[in-house]
Amino acid sequence: MTIDPRPMELRLEQQDQHIVPTRHLPPVDTTPSPKTPKMERTIDAFTKQVFGRCRTDSIKEATCVSCGVSVKEFKDAISRKEFTISGLCQSCQDGVFDSPPQ
Repeated sequence: MTIDPRPMELRLEQQDQHIVPTRHLPPVDTTPSPKTPKMERTIDAFTKQVFGRCRTDSIKEATCVSCGVSVKEFKDAISRKEFTISGLCQSCQDGVFDSPPQ
């Protein structure tokens, strides 16, 4: 038996007299976290220069500002929130925040 580490909201559905849990993941939040207008312009200019994409546009389009992939799933609520802050997908977040193996 494997355990799925993705966050989930369980709903119970009736099937043939049995109640079974089903996975319903909330959609990706595509609202950039609030910042002052000056900070937003600065971050967008930086990400455009470094990655070729603006942070706010990437978040609104549910794409990673760093690698450009379509963003669909995160391993936990903190990672989901981080996407609205940085615009990084799960894989890019892992590369930035996870400790290297020793």
